[in-house]
Amino acid sequence: MSRIKKILAQNYIKIIAWFLAGLLFATYASGTIYYYATPKAYAVPQQKGRLEGDPQIYDCIVPKAALVEGDGIWLAYSWQSATGEKHSVAFCGAEILASDDYSYAVSLRNAMKDWLVVVAWEGELLEKGDVIVLRP
Repeated sequence: MSRIKKILAQNYIKIIAWFLAGLLFATYASGTIYYYATPKAYAVPQQKGRLEGDPQIYDCIVPKAALVEGDGIWLAYSWQSATGEKHSVAFCGAEILASDDYSYAVSLRNAMKDWLVVVAWEGELLEKGDVIVLRP
């Protein structure tokens, strides 16, 4: 047992370095994690509410700035990776139910309730799965 401890003590730095190198390789070589020079994004939670002058309560009210390409919204969601929590984006189809001067009431297709609605970003959102940094 003391022989193993002696070997570990002598090669402590090398063992740690090889472990970290293997961890980084496994993380960056994974096909499920996308690393881009991605933008910072400002995102807000999906909120129930009313539009100005409309008594009906809608499931999702989003700022007009969130709607892109006329029929969709970028959503941000978080997930865990080997290097910690990441935030990714997905494009989601949206049906406009009603609107006022500042907001839309929308019905989102295939979106989870805890996903955030991306309102603005610095740079360009390239494709589904891009990793982003959320602004506080």
